[in-house]
Amino acid sequence: MIGFLIVLIAGPASGSVKKCPKCAEEVKAEAQVCRFCKYEFPQDPVKSDAPEPIHIGEKITQKTVDELWEQRERVLRKKWG
Repeated sequence: MIGFLIVLIAGPASGSVKKCPKCAEEVKAEAQVCRFCKYEFPQDPVKSDAPEPIHIGEKITQKTVDELWEQRERVLRKKWG
């Protein structure tokens, strides 16, 4: 019970906030816009499920084909369930 009260008094965990570079206020780490000054945080690059492209002249092995097939299946399962 005391630990719970300490957490409530101490505020959010250190990893769950970030500081706005424009106004220096702390906002939630997931925030896309600062609630104080409306600064828009840059977006993180989106991680793609797309396989790496095969370059012209690259030798295609059965392992490469199998890896591409598995990636295709993962993407389809993720998209269609």
